[in-house]
Amino acid sequence: PTAEQVNAMTSKQIVENIKVGWNLGNSLDSYNTSSSDTETGWGNPKTTQQMIDTVKAAGFNAIRVPVTWSEHMSADGTIDAAWMNRVKEVVDYAYNDGLYVIVNVHHDDYTWLTPSSEKLESDKSTLTNIWKQICATFQNYDHRLIFEGMNEPRMIGSAEEWTGGTQESYDVINALYQAFVDTVRSSGGSNKDRTLVVSTYAQSVNAVGGLVVPKDDHVIVSLHIYAPWNFCGPDDTRADWGSDADKQELDTMFQYLDDTFVSKGIPVIIDETGC
Repeated sequence: PTAEQVNAMTSKQIVENIKVGWNLGNSLDSYNTSSSDTETGWGNPKTTQQMIDTVKAAGFNAIRVPVTWSEHMSADGTIDAAWMNRVKEVVDYAYNDGLYVIVNVHHDDYTWLTPSSEKLESDKSTLTNIWKQICATFQNYDHRLIFEGMNEPRMIGSAEEWTGGTQESYDVINALYQAFVDTVRSSGGSNKDRTLVVSTYAQSVNAVGGLVVPKDDHVIVSLHIYAPWNFCGPDDTRADWGSDADKQELDTMFQYLDDTFVSKGIPVIIDETGC
């Protein structure tokens, strides 16, 4: 679609227009690496226009660009200009190819983000500071560019890290997402009605009941589904999928998401999945 066409689309129409997406994972989101170039620090090659062209030629029409920002910020919270320029360059590879692009704040749970009541205010300040700068850089991009507030916000190392979380974490995460939406909306340009992505604790289906979706006409929900885990997780123990139980698990999950969100007019994407 042209800029005018996509800007006239609802977020529901945008989601319907995204057929299948591809994650540029372990590249701009790498962190805690001894490499002088963090983009290649986890073993991936440097992203090129040709790489993105190849992804498009394979049939993908959306690309998610996970980005870790915290290691590229000065003490006063200013994002390094060279890093922002590189993120913009990679986004442009996909954006100029006519693809939908999702940019997020990724892996910050490992560096500064802790969804607890005591850290709410400081984390809100950090999150909104990052998004103000992203918004300023990309404010004139059309609505093929989508912003995703956080990635899998959760209490690292807690007993509830992957089991659904706690009410305290839900409340903090909901407050952080509301602050993200408010920040983007007040930032000018196309951000006033850009599609924004919010999610649950750990982006888990188990935590859907704790999500309060911000009241905004251009907000969608994202979840991460690696199911069944023993098939598509990193420690997978089997190579075959397709039993009645496998199919029932997916049917039940998608029905739940439809009942909870889609049937109420809230679009849903699954922006990470294992298989």
